[in-house]
Amino acid sequence: MSGRGLKARIGGESIICYGHYSNYSDYMETTTIQVDSKVRDLLRSFGRKGETYNDIILKLIERAKYIEFMRETYNILDTEENWVSLDEL
Repeated sequence: MSGRGLKARIGGESIICYGHYSNYSDYMETTTIQVDSKVRDLLRSFGRKGETYNDIILKLIERAKYIEFMRETYNILDTEENWVSLDEL
C-alpha cells in the first residue's frame, strides 16, 4: 500500500486528505473496458509510474467519493436548521 495526498477545493476552501490505495487487481477477476485514446491518455495523466489503469481508476473513484462526502458535510454545516443548541440537549 502507498499513501497519497488528495487536494480538493470545496466551498472555496482547500482541503488535503491522505489515504491509502491498494492494488485490488490481485483479488478480482479482470475485464476489458473500451475507451478512446483521449480518455486513455487522460487516465494515464492521473497515474504515476508503476500504477496500473485499475489503480488509477480506483484512485479516481475514491477521490470522487471523498469530494461528494465533503460536499454533503459542508451542506449540513451550512444549514442552520440541522443544528441543535447545547441548551436543548
